[in-house]
Amino acid sequence: MSGSLATLQGATHTLVNVRKMDGRKKKRWIYTICFLVGTITALNVWSEIHNGQPYWHTLFGSLVLGLGIFLILWVVSLISAGTWPTALQCMMLILSCIMGSISFGQWLGFTVQEAGKGEDVTVKDKVLSDVKVVAVLARHTILLQDKFILVVPTADISQFKSHADPLLKAIHN
Repeated sequence: MSGSLATLQGATHTLVNVRKMDGRKKKRWIYTICFLVGTITALNVWSEIHNGQPYWHTLFGSLVLGLGIFLILWVVSLISAGTWPTALQCMMLILSCIMGSISFGQWLGFTVQEAGKGEDVTVKDKVLSDVKVVAVLARHTILLQDKFILVVPTADISQFKSHADPLLKAIHN
């Protein structure tokens, strides 16, 4: 997650500087950046499909980063113009925020669903097997088990037991 935020910040700084360039140079930079990002995403998805791995988290992650950069640049342009946004701009900004929230939720959901192996979680006196951890919050923990979302009090969880890959076990021993 922190790598995504650092990428978002770096890309936004680059595009803010591109905004200050003249027309022809600006267009060349924007095309180059879009081509590189599109190529990297396409190659990532292609390799995941080719290796039989899930790829939706990559597509939605790229969409979230793109929407984040777009929203930041839009707000910066509104601030630098020094005027209040029109009603249409406000409506588009709200719709973009909603789309960003939906895309972020999809990205998080597909990332958890497409993650490797589940864990064994001990809740009070019973063990939930092959559970994927969505989020651990102060009062509740959200788990995914067989396409069902489970919300349990965090205080009731006594143990998380991960199923390590046999190759990783051999390396650590």
